Amino acid sequence: MKKTIKTAMAMAVLSMPAFARTTNIENPLFMPTAGQGYTRLGLGLMYKQADGTEAMRDKGKAFAEEFPIYRGHGELGYGITDNLTVRGRVAYTSNESIDRRGMSEGRIGLNYRVFDGARTNGWIWDIHADAVLGGISRLDATVIPTIGGAQPLGFDYDNYSNGRWGAWFGTQVGRTWDKFTGAVFGEVQHTFGNTNSRIRFGNNVGYFVPFPPFGGNQGIFEVGLPDSVSVTTGSTWEYHAGLRGFYELNDRWAFGGGFAWRTRAANYIKNVNMDTSGLTGAELAAANHVAGAFLGSMRDSMNEYIFSSTAAYQATETMQVALYAEYTLDSAEARSQNGTDIKLEMGVRLNIAF
Repeated sequence: MKKTIKTAMAMAVLSMPAFARTTNIENPLFMPTAGQGYTRLGLGLMYKQADGTEAMRDKGKAFAEEFPIYRGHGELGYGITDNLTVRGRVAYTSNESIDRRGMSEGRIGLNYRVFDGARTNGWIWDIHADAVLGGISRLDATVIPTIGGAQPLGFDYDNYSNGRWGAWFGTQVGRTWDKFTGAVFGEVQHTFGNTNSRIRFGNNVGYFVPFPPFGGNQGIFEVGLPDSVSVTTGSTWEYHAGLRGFYELNDRWAFGGGFAWRTRAANYIKNVNMDTSGLTGAELAAANHVAGAFLGSMRDSMNEYIFSSTAAYQATETMQVALYAEYTLDSAEARSQNGTDIKLEMGVRLNIAF
């Protein structure tokens, strides 16, 4: 009798149905099987209205509109095994209003499926590690001239790179109930400070410095500065977490939405790497004054709260078209140039499995 019961239990376990793997690339729990690849290619259009931070007021850009902002992004992934995927992601932003453009995101790494749902009542658990590719291009900016006798205000950025390499580490847990999929995720980013930067001073512009250089009344002193210098930046920590939901209406149509919170760390300047060997006396004192004005925190951190939605259509067995929209609320420090009152992006994605 005992032997019969044990045999029946073993057969029951072996005959338990495996939880179906989603093949919808827009689904937050999508993962390719061994030997399967996929790509996501997107193009978006963003509208921004800047907020009234101290930095934007100093630039004369408080509450200014920025449009059009073009956003391109792509992701490529390949299943090494059924539970291990290698993937890479890049994004490019071109803001015509402020003449700023460049790679705004870059990462490459691995995603591993710890639980595939078969023995966890449908619950899926993924962990991932990605290299941050911010060091591919240097931080590129121009010094903002002083206004009203103050020290230099900061940098007017030409691109979206901070010039740093680093790593993302994260996890996601989710489950599918009939046609609905829900997931929660969280990840942390650490970057390493370096000197991968170019800061231009322009054509020896005048800066307000103590005049005479060692004290006295404020005045304009024409400093013979080099055309450009590099700065030594500090390491940073950033965080990203949120919720995702997805509903597959039928074999053709699916709809999704989500909410995410992300921190943007303040940049920290440890040193200005300036060659002062050709400067003497008053010029040297003035150059040191200008360089010292940037040391410490740039006070440009911010928090973002991102609401997203998508509608996806399965055009063929291997091709999917998705429309997406994102609305972002944020709170920025006084010297941030990225804070907004309105930030809306809409676009289209083409997803292909191969």
